[in-house]
Amino acid sequence: MPTAFEILLSCPSCGKDCRAILSEETASGEAACQACGRTLYRIQSLDGYIYVLSNPRMAGIVKIGCTRRSVQARLEELNSATGVPAPFIVEACFAVFNPETAEANIHKKLSHRRVQGREFFEIELGEALRVVETTIGMPPVYLSESLRFRAQRGAWFCPKCAHVWDDLYSWNGKCPRCGGPPILQQ
Repeated sequence: MPTAFEILLSCPSCGKDCRAILSEETASGEAACQACGRTLYRIQSLDGYIYVLSNPRMAGIVKIGCTRRSVQARLEELNSATGVPAPFIVEACFAVFNPETAEANIHKKLSHRRVQGREFFEIELGEALRVVETTIGMPPVYLSESLRFRAQRGAWFCPKCAHVWDDLYSWNGKCPRCGGPPILQQ
């Protein structure tokens, strides 16, 4: 028997309390307020993932790709190749509605950083994550432990050249890339 969930919502328009039932089989749909008709939520099934990978033997390069399978299955496939110098690390993954379209949009935005003909980009990890999140309009569903730790510490961002770095201990008051005035992000 499928699991079902009752969701209680208060309509932001009229203030009426509304009730909706979701089940494991609910792949898409929406609920509206019974009093005023305002849409309270929409559900759409996610088709796949955008993943951001790093490799300790490929400093300064990230792999950004997509899969309709689990990210772990894709990672195992990539790491089984004999041409990989070290195992890839999943730094982040984003659940998306149409992974191929999302990937194409991200790759287009990063085309100036792309390693020719590959899903690899010469870009800092923080900048890559910002481009992915901005492009798909949703935060990651997974962040690696090291990224979560760095996010808790905060990072420096240069509004002049968009460079991001998290070396909070050797900061000299200027962006290491362009010398611009940095902002501490929390």
